[in-house]
Amino acid sequence: WTEVLKTQMQTSAETTSMVNVFKRIYQSEGIRGFWAGLQPNIARTFLVNAAELGTYDQAKDIIVSFIGDNPVAHLSASGVAGVASACTSTPADV
Repeated sequence: WTEVLKTQMQTSAETTSMVNVFKRIYQSEGIRGFWAGLQPNIARTFLVNAAELGTYDQAKDIIVSFIGDNPVAHLSASGVAGVASACTSTPADV
């Protein structure tokens, strides 16, 4: 819920305190207002984790078969997993 407060404070036209933003959100939207945007964030997190977990193990197995089990293989697999998760999460971010 702190992300909602920070976002509201940053996008406010006037300077305001966190307490004032808290009161305004609670009065206009109730307790649910503090969890605005939670569902898209959960969906994005699910996509990122699914892409990273699945891709890392697959990439590691393939890379290790070529260069052996060493730090370079793990770093390379991490890079592949990072690219896969970025490609997967970008549509959810936009």
